[in-house]
Amino acid sequence: MKEFRGTLIALVLFLAVGIFSFRTPEKEAGDEKQIFSFEKHEVSAAKITRPDGEVIEMIERDGKWWLEGTEREANITMVNRIRHQLHDLEARSKVTMEDRNPELYGLGQKAIRVELRLNSGKEIAFLAGDPNPTGVSYYIQPLPEKTIYTVKKSALDYYSAPFDQFRAQHFITMDTNAVRSFQVWKNEQHFQFQRMDEDRWALTSPEMRVSKDAMRKMIGRVIALKASDYVDEDEQTEDYGLENPQLRLHFQLENDSSIKLRVGNRTPDDNFSYFQVEGDSLIYVAKNGMLEEFDIKPTELRNRAILDLQNSEITAVSVILKERAEQAGIVLIGEQWSWENEAVISGSTPTRLVTALGGLKAVEFLDENKLGTIRAEVTIGIGAEERKLLIGDPAPMKVLGEDQKIPQRYVQVTYGDVEENAIVDDYVWSVVQDLVQEWKKSK
Repeated sequence: MKEFRGTLIALVLFLAVGIFSFRTPEKEAGDEKQIFSFEKHEVSAAKITRPDGEVIEMIERDGKWWLEGTEREANITMVNRIRHQLHDLEARSKVTMEDRNPELYGLGQKAIRVELRLNSGKEIAFLAGDPNPTGVSYYIQPLPEKTIYTVKKSALDYYSAPFDQFRAQHFITMDTNAVRSFQVWKNEQHFQFQRMDEDRWALTSPEMRVSKDAMRKMIGRVIALKASDYVDEDEQTEDYGLENPQLRLHFQLENDSSIKLRVGNRTPDDNFSYFQVEGDSLIYVAKNGMLEEFDIKPTELRNRAILDLQNSEITAVSVILKERAEQAGIVLIGEQWSWENEAVISGSTPTRLVTALGGLKAVEFLDENKLGTIRAEVTIGIGAEERKLLIGDPAPMKVLGEDQKIPQRYVQVTYGDVEENAIVDDYVWSVVQDLVQEWKKSK
């Protein structure tokens, strides 16, 4: 009886091993083969045909990847994944094809067909099948070969991803530097921002210069928008709040094109909202975070760099100390600061002064002139243009703590039709005095 039981157990084990071997007749890793070999950048098109007939085709045109048959960009992450995973793909093992049914490996009617086209015109095709029993590899059949191989899971597991994952997540495409103007409608308020030149922006009403960093941040938040979901045209059963949106943005670009964006209702979980770009039938679902950026308070956007210039733009500075009737002037000759008599200045004072003027920021803007006694008149040359800074009486100190107080000054800036009164750090006044003292010593 014991011998019979032993024979029965051996038979069961033999059958189990046989069945497993029939499903996964894989040789050891020593049988590795280079399945594909090409440069990543050579891929110019990728076509995925699924067993249900769905086709996803991505094509590179004019430096961008597009979903063929649509006017939408492809998800570059998916494109890069295809190029990266396949360009030097090696087999982990080879499956014997003799008397084997490809259906056992998901390579029959249920296979996903993938076709790549390279810049050279060469075409590469293969069938992607099921994972192997361990789940760490997938079956692949390069075409027109009949041999089946196993490859790493990451090389094939994404071809069955939902179509939405092949769409570009970013649905606003524009260059920050290409924006000439933009308008914002929110909370019954309307603001229009106009780019004056590469680094300068202005708000048209109320009229004021605004911070370029604030502008770049607002535009950047729009460009960074990512869709977490989509509502296709044939699935849209309501207006999603887009008829009377909570936010409207209109960007005018330098090529005379424009981008108009509407933000509708929030989703039930309150973490996302519905977005739609004019001319695009899709409705995008994206995070709400950017909405706070457009709770606009003009005074917070105001450009605090009251001279509105960069250090590198300054070519000359003339200083007059009014009470002492003393003055000094410096000019930039080549890359060297010199006195107005062209004598080269060896010290760091000119650089300190230019840095102080270029970085001069208003601690507080004032509605009226509070200069009191004018202590100094500073004329800044920017090529053929000039800007004037008047330095007046001390302003109340800025208190940072019980033992830390920072001296401040009343100033007035004028150039063109601009006149601004403000309180600034006292440092600029001390450097102005240093320049005059250094000039006196040099004579």
